[in-house]
Amino acid sequence: MLNMTVLNPDEDPESNCEMACNNATFSVGELAIAFPNEFSQYVPDFATRICDIMESGYVVHENVLTNLSIAIGRMSLIKTDSVAPLLDRFLGYFCVSLKKLRLTIEKQQAFR
Repeated sequence: MLNMTVLNPDEDPESNCEMACNNATFSVGELAIAFPNEFSQYVPDFATRICDIMESGYVVHENVLTNLSIAIGRMSLIKTDSVAPLLDRFLGYFCVSLKKLRLTIEKQQAFR
């Protein structure tokens, strides 16, 4: 089981939690694109956890939410059948977070 924990910055205001979460979520999307065959087995768990985080009610920093959206979009490129059933859970967050992002390769990959 994958353990993607959302850390509450209020518990440790001095932590670099936000930056660590941002880097971790960006890396998940990068791994999906760089190693699709090897990563595809992890897509169901990662996609479910990303939806859990988006729906958690925690305040998630805008950059983290953007990278979560990019990651799930990239995962859908390599394992559509695992991500498609979760569409109703993440689509609203996905669209809102990515509408502000300028056109980049990451945004293009997320929307494919």
